[in-house]
Order: sequence, then C-alpha cells, then structure tokens
Amino acid sequence: MCLTGRTGWGLALAGLLALSAACETVEADDGDAPGDDGGDGDAPGDDDGGDGDDGDDGDGGDDGATQPGCTTGTLFAGSPLYLGDDMANPNGTGLLEDPPLWWRQTVFNGNRVFTYTGEELWVADLSEASPRAVRFAGQFDSTQFNDGPCSAARLANVHGMTRLPDGSLVAADYNANALVKVTDPAGPACAVSYYAGTSEPLDPVPVDVPNQGDVDGPGATAQFRGVKWPVSDDQGVVFFVDESNQKVKKVATDAARTVSTVADLGDLDFSTWTGMTLMGDKLYLVGLGSSENIVLEVDPASGAKRPLVEGRGEAFPPVEPARSPILASVVSNGNDLYVSGSGYIWSLTLDGELTHVAGTGLHLDFPPDGYDPLVEHPALELALKLNIGQGSIQGTSSFLTYEAGALYFTGINQVGYYVEKIECQ
Repeated sequence: MCLTGRTGWGLALAGLLALSAACETVEADDGDAPGDDGGDGDAPGDDDGGDGDDGDDGDGGDDGATQPGCTTGTLFAGSPLYLGDDMANPNGTGLLEDPPLWWRQTVFNGNRVFTYTGEELWVADLSEASPRAVRFAGQFDSTQFNDGPCSAARLANVHGMTRLPDGSLVAADYNANALVKVTDPAGPACAVSYYAGTSEPLDPVPVDVPNQGDVDGPGATAQFRGVKWPVSDDQGVVFFVDESNQKVKKVATDAARTVSTVADLGDLDFSTWTGMTLMGDKLYLVGLGSSENIVLEVDPASGAKRPLVEGRGEAFPPVEPARSPILASVVSNGNDLYVSGSGYIWSLTLDGELTHVAGTGLHLDFPPDGYDPLVEHPALELALKLNIGQGSIQGTSSFLTYEAGALYFTGINQVGYYVEKIECQ
C-alpha cells in the first residue's frame, strides 16, 4: 500500500470497503447537487443539517444563533474558489493569494505557522505586515526520502506533525514509514534527521510501504505499519498512531529514542484512525469502523481505553440517525475537545456531552448556492468542506488546530485549499 502526497493518502482496503458499506450517499433532493466521491473508495458521509443556502443548521432553527463557545468564522489562508491547476510559488505566496498553498494541518510556534503539503514543509511568519508562506523543506513530486539540511532533505508523504518543547518539529512520513525530526525549522540551521522507524535514505521510495513490522526498541531499529498523527507532551515524548498494527506508540526522550507500545487498539471494531490529540495526561483519538464512529480516550500510562461517544448519526446530531458521519479530526482547547466530521464541528466534554458548534453539513458542491466563503459567517452557518474524493476518510483533507482562542479548520475541495479561523473559547 503506497500513496502519493496529493493523490493517494493510503488506507487499508478492508477499512475502505467497510466504511463504504456503512456510509450513505447524499440524497439529490436535499439541496446538494449529486457528486462523485472520487476514485479512492471513500464513501460519502451524511449531508445534513442544513443546505447552506439559508443558514439552516439543522439544529432546531434558522435564526443563525450559535451555540456557546464558537461565534464567527473568517478565511485565514488559502483560496476555496480557485479553479486553476498551478501550484503556489515555493519562494513565497501570500496567505490568500492565488494559486493557493495546499494547506494541511496547521502547527503554531509563536508568530510562525507551519504546514505540510505531502512532500513539502512550509512556514509563514504572522508578524509580518503581509505574511507569506515559504517552502523550507522537501520538494513536490519527489520520489526520495532522506535526511540532511532542509534544502536537501526529501519527504515522501507527511501524515501529521507536532511541535516539541524546544521548537523543533516531528513529522510522520507515512510512505517512508518513519518519524523525522526537523531542527531549527525554517531557520539557518534547519535540518531533517531520522527519529524512529526507517532510518536510511530511500531512492526511490518503494511502491509498498518499506521497513514494515511491529518492533519496539531503539528508534533506529523500530518498525511500524503506517505512522500517523504524532503529538507531543511538555517533556518532548512523542505519541503516534501505528495504524495497520492497530496500536498507539510513543518515542521516549532518551538518547536511543526508545519506542514502546502504550495501547493496543486491536480489540476495537475501528480500523481507521483519522486524528489524535493530547489533553492533560490522556490521548484522544477519532476512529472509523465498519458501521460506527468513535471518540476514544486512551491512558498511555496504563493502556486503558474509554469511549467518550460512539455510534452512527444518532450519536452525532444533527446528523440523521441512519447515516454515518465521517469523523476527520480532534483537538483540545485544554479543557474540552473539538471534533470535526462531515462538514460539522462539535465540542465534546470528557463526560461525553456533545454540542454542535459550527458547520452546516457536507456539501458535495462547494460552495453551496448563495454562500460566499470569502466573508465572515456565524459559526453555525459555515460551509466547511470535507473532500470525500481526496482522502477524507484518512483525515488528510480536514484538520483542526486550536490556538489562542480560535479553531483553525483546514478544508480541501475539488478546486481549492483553505483554512478557516473560527473564534471559539
């Protein structure tokens, strides 16, 4: 199984087929135009809670009143209406400039915001009068994986990135089956080094994920089967999902970067894990199974697991009970969680209380008729694109980040990539 940075984003075939059977097609008479869900086996999730043309949130009224916690959303970066095929200038592009940068997850460090586009790492300095995003590592369409100075380092397909306490970054390269560390990111000493998993150059990166196994121990000899979604704690311990092994693992801060398993997910009926975050001393994952979705709490100290919310549409209102939403990301504000999926965002307490706080539901046509994505909207009237044809089941086309009182939602549609800033407490 091998996926390219922009057109594949891998997933075990069994998981794809299972979810395709579980999710239902959007109905043509509900205000959304029929669409093609792409050629990667991803099935459409539910659509509903609002058609987008009247601000209906599907939550009991059309008055646009927001739930406590989130107020408005504005375009932060990207260009959701761009129709061209050109790529952003790697030497610098304005945050709202065409052609747009292919934004993924946003990672903040002071005035800087980092993102990745598959094979590349980018940064923008928000302290500048007119911030511009610049590529600082990797190269589009590269078939290589190697360490070295950032200008010469190559990545295969990043699936998640986290910031360490010292400002370094750790990225999960799914196709290379490795974690890498980026020291002094975008600075004069910027360098990429092998961190755990594959620890040698690959030229070219093989079609099948290399170095497969389930081996803990020193980072240089550890083996995985699909690394994703790294997060780090205040001491610099990195946790990540080893998806095909159905485990959560960690990399310690010792000199050997020792890898160990902290939780086994194999006893759960959820084969695909689309996001993970850390809050306090617990990890929180969103997962997709053959018929249901889950937000799962994991205690890395004991391996204990506790579902916070689990089920189909009935567990994730305003999704229709018979439908199965596609959960795509989870993030913490330090006290509660935010979960995104199928064009909605929910807040979630640790007691399992779920509240719809943003988004009008999945729209195969984006933007929906009468909706202008370039202006500010109340949170519950936001059209938040989840691209079911470009790896959304994997989580790679819908991300959440929480920073300084705001959610940053990355949406990817058939024609544009964008980041929406949503004011939330």
